[in-house]
Amino acid sequence: MSVRNIWSLNPAEAVVAWELQKRGLHVFFPAKDVGIDLLIIKDLSEKNRRAVAIQVKGSRFWDWKDELGGYGGWFKLSRRKMEKNLKIIDFYVFVLFHTKSSKTGYEKFERDFFIIPAKDLNERINYYYTGGDMVNMYLRVFEYQGKKRIIDYRGIAKKNREKLLNDPWRDYSTYMNAWEKLISRGASLH
Repeated sequence: MSVRNIWSLNPAEAVVAWELQKRGLHVFFPAKDVGIDLLIIKDLSEKNRRAVAIQVKGSRFWDWKDELGGYGGWFKLSRRKMEKNLKIIDFYVFVLFHTKSSKTGYEKFERDFFIIPAKDLNERINYYYTGGDMVNMYLRVFEYQGKKRIIDYRGIAKKNREKLLNDPWRDYSTYMNAWEKLISRGASLH
């Protein structure tokens, strides 16, 4: 049995664990890699104890240079693993690091989190992604038609931009920093 090196956590996992603890949740790391990165428990009392399993994905940030601008990240997923792990993973948390100008004129690092139930993510990807096993998601954050949008930008070219930017299956805006979805789901599992 191989044991996961818990002394050298993935930075995205450590950041998500910290965010969850700030929200009053108890965070646990599995000792063996079984497809789950974090387990959270809202209430440790024996009567209400129920864990929620989370898979964390991190990305370096991309700064788009076209007329839409914005920033984003690149995430790779295996459809086969996702479908196999639907029985054990409750949520995916995508961590997107980006820079933001500060009052002092220096840029500082910020982060956004895309928190989506595993079944929702699987359904969305199966709807609009027609490739093989490996899924490349380009989550892009930008202003579009007066609203902040988060779109899976993979495969969007100028010729099909309007149609795909308005495709609800590619729009992940409701999942941005949606900690309440994860916390309420954890509470409803009791």
